[in-house]
Amino acid sequence: MDDHVTNYYEIVSCADSLDLCVKWNVPKIAGRKDASGIILQHMNMNSHISCLQSISYWEMWEVMNGKVMGNEYGYDDNWSALPSSLVGYCEDDIVQSSDGVVKFTSKVYWIPLGCDAYKEIIKWDVGVVPEASELKSSVTLASNVDQYYVCDRSYEWDYKDILNQMSRR
Repeated sequence: MDDHVTNYYEIVSCADSLDLCVKWNVPKIAGRKDASGIILQHMNMNSHISCLQSISYWEMWEVMNGKVMGNEYGYDDNWSALPSSLVGYCEDDIVQSSDGVVKFTSKVYWIPLGCDAYKEIIKWDVGVVPEASELKSSVTLASNVDQYYVCDRSYEWDYKDILNQMSRR
């Protein structure tokens, strides 16, 4: 992981050891400690395992006065292609896959309060994209947000290797 990118978020512990949990660094992302707006993430999941479909979608976190809203878990984002409790369930698909790899990549944007993109995104609903869990999300975005780009993120899980490690325990 690039040191420059990690300044924008901190990896924190999760209940599931296969998950990647993140706490956003709002002052670094927004450029102000008391900023209000939206942290927007364009997610792309590329899966080589048939039980996990590749998908591209947008998800957002509302930020008010420097605080990420709805943060009751101690972290803001949870990347989890396949929780450890489901690895065994998908074992046949993992073994039959070309390499057992699932890769998440994303682009992160800071959308300031009141701009046209903010007015579009804040209207999104929870549950539109199941992979976004409790976050407001969409599969499309009409606004051009390139000017609000902050950083890229990526993480890769090798489930064939994870299966091998689980079988050795």
